[in-house]
Amino acid sequence: MMVDPRAPRRPLLARLLARRLAALQANFGISVLTESDEPVAPDHRFVVARGVVVDEATRRAASAHVRRKGLAVLDLIAGRAS
Repeated sequence: MMVDPRAPRRPLLARLLARRLAALQANFGISVLTESDEPVAPDHRFVVARGVVVDEATRRAASAHVRRKGLAVLDLIAGRAS
């Protein structure tokens, strides 16, 4: 495979994490949320541990994902800690 030398290179850690995420998706059916402008469904509730905050963008994305997939429950896994 030819690599364009002008293309930006991702740091090694980012490449390793991307590979690991791809493996998790393939092996366990883990999906990555996509951004959504749809409001959170009024009947969706977020149960979180003390001290955990789920930002509004993540709530919208999770709610849209649940509707799209017809899920009753969704377990979120943090993509990055802040």
